[in-house]
Amino acid sequence: MQPSSPIHNGAPTELNPGLVRLIQEAFRAREMLLADTDESVNAIEARLRTSKGRMTSLMRLSYLSPAIIQDILEGRQPLSLGAKRLIGLSKDLPQNWLDQRTFLGIDRQ
Repeated sequence: MQPSSPIHNGAPTELNPGLVRLIQEAFRAREMLLADTDESVNAIEARLRTSKGRMTSLMRLSYLSPAIIQDILEGRQPLSLGAKRLIGLSKDLPQNWLDQRTFLGIDRQ
C-alpha cells in the first residue's frame, strides 16, 4: 500500500523540490542584490553562477505573493507548475498578487 499524500481542501498536495529550490534561489539572489555592499550585479551573477536573464527572472520571482510562496512550500501548487515553467512564465508575471494567482492557476480554496 502506497503512503497517501497530505490533503489540502480536498486535493492531494505534493511538494515539488525543484520549485522550492527555485524560490530559495530567488530570495538568496534578492538578498545579495539588496545587501549593503559595493559588489556589482555582474559580480553577484558570477558568484551565483547565473546569467543576466536568469537573474532577472529570479528577481521577479522573489516578489511573488507570500500566499503563493506558502502554497509552493506546502506543495499546494498545480501539478503542472514546475520550476522550468515558472521561470518561463516569470517575464509575464503580473505585479498584483491576486492577478498572479489567476495567471499561475493557483486557486485559493
